[in-house]
Amino acid sequence: MAESSPTQHYNRITTNVDKLISKHGSERAADLIESIALKKKPTTDSIDIHNLIISEIVKAFKINVKLLPTNKSVRYRKARESCFYLLYYYGNLSYGLIKEKFSSYPNTRQMVAKSVLRMDQIISLNSIDKEHYKIHASVEAVIIKFSNKK
Repeated sequence: MAESSPTQHYNRITTNVDKLISKHGSERAADLIESIALKKKPTTDSIDIHNLIISEIVKAFKINVKLLPTNKSVRYRKARESCFYLLYYYGNLSYGLIKEKFSSYPNTRQMVAKSVLRMDQIISLNSIDKEHYKIHASVEAVIIKFSNKK
């Protein structure tokens, strides 16, 4: 396999940044890139953001944190989808690690990935589920603000 040149890497980066902007808009894309750029090795800060994500989800969706992993109602499913998405993008957790964090729920890596994909769709086409999008966006704004303070 041939090695990639710096030009090829740059072209890949610009192509993916363009996709990010077209999918999420320039302001949100800038926030996402900034939050990724500021990430460091896992520390107590990453544990703080994981706890913040979960606590903000619980507050925004008005649910019981103990039932978040196991309750099968629509409200809890939507809360889990948002939580998985935020833990993946802002908490820097892989699908497998998210699955482990919610081990009391019979999640598979594929279910976590499907939830993240569904949230991507809800965000890009916020007309799919306006209420879910509105709640998710309010939590995401808190997480971005927290990430940018670090």
